[in-house]
Amino acid sequence: MSDRRRLIVLNGVANTNEPQWQILHSEQFSNPASVIAKINAVASIPPSSGTTYETWATDHALAAGSNRPLDDPDQDGWENALEFSAGTDPSSEQSWPIQTLERTATGFTMTYTRFVPAMNLTRTWQTGPLHRVSSDFNITNPLIEETSDPNVAQVTFTLPADFGPFIRLKVAVE
Repeated sequence: MSDRRRLIVLNGVANTNEPQWQILHSEQFSNPASVIAKINAVASIPPSSGTTYETWATDHALAAGSNRPLDDPDQDGWENALEFSAGTDPSSEQSWPIQTLERTATGFTMTYTRFVPAMNLTRTWQTGPLHRVSSDFNITNPLIEETSDPNVAQVTFTLPADFGPFIRLKVAVE
């Protein structure tokens, strides 16, 4: 029986409270020399491209004076940064980020949409009482599902046992 090795190359995204990993390459080998050759070849794969806030704002034809992250040109109550984070249309009041809080047998889960190609973006979930919603927490083991739009994913995570009673998503565009 021959010795087998598996090479997996991952691309990770930093500056985020939720892990974002993409498998760039996965292959099984029985010859160690082949593994070394493949590592050298895969190392030259360029990092995956994404979409910056500026590119997204230009793609959505946001005019000067309504193209900043805190602007809300469609007056739907969702700032551009949140619409960028969710992959929604900032010029349509019929398009806004989906966030759903659901009671489960053991607590609560939160589901939201995420614009997958978003770059230079930090999402921070905060909870606390109404007068001080500021306790940051990290998402662990999120369930990430595809949607009908390949650029938008649906993310579901379990809330901390001591969350709330309020929760909000804070988005920072770098």
